[in-house]
Amino acid sequence: MIVTNNQQVAENYEGAIYINGDMNELYKKVRDFVYLGHKLHTHPLSASIGMLHSPVKTVILSDEKHFDQNSMKIISESIQKYNVLIGKRQPIIACQSDYEFLDLELTNTALEELKKFRRGEYIETRNPKS
Repeated sequence: MIVTNNQQVAENYEGAIYINGDMNELYKKVRDFVYLGHKLHTHPLSASIGMLHSPVKTVILSDEKHFDQNSMKIISESIQKYNVLIGKRQPIIACQSDYEFLDLELTNTALEELKKFRRGEYIETRNPKS
């Protein structure tokens, strides 16, 4: 399941759930889906501070429903952290098309990695516990 407020992602992925709203509205919708049992496949917060100023974001969740307490914790903490980090600052709308492109590319990459993971193409790299 793809939940986004990025028009480019919504246009490129059939079935994507488009949220016509700001980041808080997007996060609330993602939270609602998590509370219904969908698991987060991508983290709601961006990895860089610069991307936190983006007015768009895409979050990938499981299609199937299984209770996942970790996803509930992550989305709740992400909403709090986003509001603290952004504060009263507004997203940078002047660069919206650039942010939309970057978010689309990140979504494409995340979906490709998820496909590889599902096919079992990842090998355990951590040291096993003794």
